[in-house]
Amino acid sequence: MDKDHLVLMLKSQPNSPSLHYKLGLWYRSRGQIKEAALYLEKALHYTRDQAHDASYRDIFDEPHGWLEYGKMMRLEGHIQQAEESFLQCLKLGKYVLESMVEWGAMMHDSGMCDADISYTLQSVSDNITHKLLTAHSLWVLGAYNEALLIYKSLTLSRDVWVEHLMPYVSCLIQTGECNEALSLLKQYSTESQHLLLKMGQQRIMASEALYVCSWCINRGQDVPLLSCFEALETAKTSIALGKVEEAIAMMNLPTNHEKNELIYTLYQHGYRDMASSMLEEMQELPLYDRNQISLDLCFIAAEIHYDFGDYQTAASIFESIFTTEPTHTPSRLCCSFLSLTANDCIPYS
Repeated sequence: MDKDHLVLMLKSQPNSPSLHYKLGLWYRSRGQIKEAALYLEKALHYTRDQAHDASYRDIFDEPHGWLEYGKMMRLEGHIQQAEESFLQCLKLGKYVLESMVEWGAMMHDSGMCDADISYTLQSVSDNITHKLLTAHSLWVLGAYNEALLIYKSLTLSRDVWVEHLMPYVSCLIQTGECNEALSLLKQYSTESQHLLLKMGQQRIMASEALYVCSWCINRGQDVPLLSCFEALETAKTSIALGKVEEAIAMMNLPTNHEKNELIYTLYQHGYRDMASSMLEEMQELPLYDRNQISLDLCFIAAEIHYDFGDYQTAASIFESIFTTEPTHTPSRLCCSFLSLTANDCIPYS
């Protein structure tokens, strides 16, 4: 639904939360933060007004509205309003991890120490689920010591631990407790060394994490040799666990495809400067390869150019991806957006 259609509908339904919400997201997607915040504020206002009207069906994803509004207030420097928005999101019980990460990042930017950030996030609730999500958010924020304190304070069932094992192991590795990480992994993978574990959107094998721990303990000496495939997958796991130098060392003279995989993994796990540097070292992007990793690599290259304000180059790359693979929906959407006029493309500051 485009902007003109939404504006037209709002003329007949001026108190519609969902229409204001959709228009707010439209402006948000174009970087026009002030306009987006205005419409999300209206959506949240009308939702509160209609909260007690059971017959009213004009609903939208209110927790997401609070999350996005809080992010916008943070960008605008309205710290108190941002904090109130993240708290509302937490109270509604949806997008909890995302809200904690945003709130925690905002507190960090204000100069608050990790211990105080941890205390503030934990003060919202004392149930175990909230504590686990607090630890996870602190891990995302890089507050490994504080996250580790929470993980070590909890006594949980095996099933719950397996679900949260990789952030816990990552914290142990990041704080130099690799022997403890190794012991913990062995404890939870006794039935199968190929136990699959979840870390964000990534699925990794316990055997790969065990290898990373052994590599860190032995500084790369006296560790088993891996096949090319095993080395690549283990290096990607090492990146996910925050051991980037070790990941690079595991790969001896990587092929172009392996380099592409490493760059993509680095970017996905937040090492964007390093990924950008490695992209710059490439003689050319694989713009006309149809395999998925090449398309993904070109897509993040376009995102990097967009983030630096180089909209023409970003649009050109998005268009090339779409030409090579017309079913690549994100590129089609981005290409359509960036093909607008220059004024439409440039986000508001």
